Amino acid sequence: MQPRLALSLNDDGTVTLRCDADAFFAHADEIRRLLSGGEDPGDDDPAQVTTFWAGVFPGGAPRGSRDLSADGTAALAAGYYLTRLRGLEAFTRTDLARVLAAAGRPDDLPALPHLSRRGWLERARRGAYGLTRKAIARVESLRDLARRPARTAAAQPPAPRTSGLSRFLREVPAVRKWRRVLLVAYFLREHCGVAELDQDLLRAAFRRARGVEAPGSLGGLMSQVLCKRHGLLERGARRGSYRLTAKALEDLANDPRVARADALHRAQAARDEGDEGDPGEQGAPSLAS
Repeated sequence: MQPRLALSLNDDGTVTLRCDADAFFAHADEIRRLLSGGEDPGDDDPAQVTTFWAGVFPGGAPRGSRDLSADGTAALAAGYYLTRLRGLEAFTRTDLARVLAAAGRPDDLPALPHLSRRGWLERARRGAYGLTRKAIARVESLRDLARRPARTAAAQPPAPRTSGLSRFLREVPAVRKWRRVLLVAYFLREHCGVAELDQDLLRAAFRRARGVEAPGSLGGLMSQVLCKRHGLLERGARRGSYRLTAKALEDLANDPRVARADALHRAQAARDEGDEGDPGEQGAPSLAS
């Protein structure tokens, strides 16, 4: 059926326009702007749209989330541009498609009534919508995220020298995995000057200890077993870091095998320093067992 349009001149000098409702509401914004003499939003500056789009999506393409698809995110961004930057009270599907075309996006818009039912859009009139507060907050959060400087990887502290760790662990054999972790933490504290350690540092120390198997779940052993169950580790200043408790240091100090391993390691370290200082000097005799 062809759209119908009828004009009638009233006695009071006014004009009455009669047309099909669907055709009227489909072009309500254009009719309103023609009658009010407002700016035609069809004159969008492609450079302005591109600048706005890059400020929301630095990679050029929107990404979906658990509660909103990528196309839905693009529609909200286009609606934000029209209402918050261009000053439109509401927008239609045609308005969104025009902005997306200027941004280089295909016209693959989701159904606007669907976005309205999900709480992203609110209906202004038939065929025209505005953004809800939730939608405005989502787009502004994307803009704030895009403005943040790129995160750089935190500088990792240099790995401590663990020379002698293998010999130390052989002197204090441990069957239980958590006991081996405790001994490595003790060695790093007493002989390497590492007061706080995390699972990455422990894993690196185990890799350098020859003939010693590294436990597979260092994080669980540190947090659940050594910290919560036995009280031998306590949380450090950084997230994920731990340090030996006073109880752990006391227990290890009273272990004669640990004391013997400490003495052997210090004696060997002293001989190594002496050899480096005077290559011609013979090393001191080994510590008697």
